[in-house]
Amino acid sequence: MQITDDIRSLYPYQEHPANIALVCKMAQHIGLSRDYVYKETSARIIPDIGVLQHFEKAKVCKVEQSFINSMSANERLATLENWQRLGIYDLNDNPKKQVIALINNRNDRVARSKVFADILSHDLRFDKIVVIGTNVDGFYSYFINALIERLDKIIANNDLEEFNKLLSQFNFLTEEQLIARLSDAYNLTLANKLIKLNGDSLKKSNINALLKDATGNSNEAEASAILQNLFVYQQRQTLELLKQDIVNNSEKLKEVIVNTIKSNVVLHENSSLSADELTRSIAQLGLVNNHQVIVGMQNIKGAGLNYVYAWQQWQRINHTLEHLFDQQCTAKEFRTALTNLNMIVSFNRLEVATLKQHLSTLKKMHLAQNEFCQAEITNLLEKLEAYSSEDNIEKQQALPIQYLNQVVESFLDAGAAVKRKKRANQIYKDIADQRITLEKAIKILGKLSRNQKSGWFANKSKPN
Repeated sequence: MQITDDIRSLYPYQEHPANIALVCKMAQHIGLSRDYVYKETSARIIPDIGVLQHFEKAKVCKVEQSFINSMSANERLATLENWQRLGIYDLNDNPKKQVIALINNRNDRVARSKVFADILSHDLRFDKIVVIGTNVDGFYSYFINALIERLDKIIANNDLEEFNKLLSQFNFLTEEQLIARLSDAYNLTLANKLIKLNGDSLKKSNINALLKDATGNSNEAEASAILQNLFVYQQRQTLELLKQDIVNNSEKLKEVIVNTIKSNVVLHENSSLSADELTRSIAQLGLVNNHQVIVGMQNIKGAGLNYVYAWQQWQRINHTLEHLFDQQCTAKEFRTALTNLNMIVSFNRLEVATLKQHLSTLKKMHLAQNEFCQAEITNLLEKLEAYSSEDNIEKQQALPIQYLNQVVESFLDAGAAVKRKKRANQIYKDIADQRITLEKAIKILGKLSRNQKSGWFANKSKPN
């Protein structure tokens, strides 16, 4: 039974065609038509957190990010099929896209780690590997060993075709590809200036000078991303010369390839890495205006789980914003949508820029011209400002201070929770007795909700 693309598009995620066909076959035995099955299952299905899904892109700093959740595919065939079904291989040919393989590793799944190390070294095409979770060094060693084994085989067979395939798989940039990337990020003039940097002139200070001259500003992360692209391109040039005699240049070839690929691997050894920290770290790997396509793989528990939750929240918020701007949205739906946004205890880096951009516009809409909606929008803006302040504090705090705050917070949290509950109950009574305005009540309750989040003690001295 063939499940066509128009049928698959009915489902809220990338449901496997074999699963749909199986349900149709079962339904046939009890006299149900295929059309009925498609209609009812697509409308009623509740996606599991691990389903294959490509989340909508979000603006993060100077790049855009989208996330493909392929973390439940924990073996080779399913992983390769996911990449083929979603066309991830072909994304690498788009100079605006940067494909990032996100590996969520586990120290109790050693065999699986080895399988995915082999998949990455032999089958998948990407720009970067980012490894999170536990035993990240172990996964890194499995990957490098698998890569070296493949190189040894290529050299032993003097296989130029396989060698060129490897260069393409790991995106060793040609001059044409590099100019296309830099032109999309900036412009052709700056791209031609940057590509001329080589040898002693290839350093961040020169890149920063060119950026400042062309755009008026520069920063370390931006210069680092450009430097890495230039480095990969220059290594490609070196390899084009060395591959003329693979056997005699074998040691140098291996050294250049392994070191270049190592430079495109990012290891996060902190197994408690937050979703925001991961989002920020990945954003720094991209060129300006890149669309980073992040493909989550191998496991879903641990650090990866919080990252998936962050993307699910972003998708809900984005859909809510779309509904708020819909011309068919009624006054009641408008109020309900704003209330739902305010019920979110804490925001993530994924949605902050979009929310800030849209809330100012929403505040001027005719449906928002009442005390309730204005209070809700004001409270949301304050939450976003609080998020920015907390983010700055988190980045500035030294690790020992962060640890001390966590210890003190864990000791005081039970008492603080009781106080928050009493305070909230009093606010509800004051609302009922009309002793407090709705705007002030929303503001206080919002602050109480935010203080349920980890880190409230460190932010206690922050001005209201």
